[in-house]
Amino acid sequence: MNRRGSLVVAAALLAASAPARTAHADGVPIGWPHYALMYAPVALFPSEVGVVVRPSGANFVFGWSCQVPFGDQLQHRIAGNVDLLLRSSGVDSAYGRLGYRYTGRRLFAGAGAGIEPGAVTVSPELGVKLAHHERDYGDGLDTSVHVVARADLAAATGGVSATILLGWNAF
Repeated sequence: MNRRGSLVVAAALLAASAPARTAHADGVPIGWPHYALMYAPVALFPSEVGVVVRPSGANFVFGWSCQVPFGDQLQHRIAGNVDLLLRSSGVDSAYGRLGYRYTGRRLFAGAGAGIEPGAVTVSPELGVKLAHHERDYGDGLDTSVHVVARADLAAATGGVSATILLGWNAF
């Protein structure tokens, strides 16, 4: 078994064996085992695909992202992602981003800071949920397929790029 597979199995076993913490009165789950089991597939499969357009050209993007709600409301989330930018010759570069996202029933918006080779970026985003799972069982899950548009503004150089992604999320 490879290293990634071993880590996923270990995380799943730890999550399953740990005692669950209680939830808030509004039904928001807060135990780390819950999130560890939900995000195990994120490590294996890309959750976003799309294109990034820069002055130097366009790249295809595969991305792995996750978002974790915080506070008493599910609308406020910490969102992070790692993207691989591809060209026909292979992987061109990698990009990481961490930020805040506010999400409603159909729309979401946020801002984050990104790190890529040679640049630190500020990246506001706006997204729409396309295929939204319309249910509320009080478990905090809010699965959807979404489209997100992001502008990446390089802090030092003033360079601008645009990213459009099609993705999915568990909540």
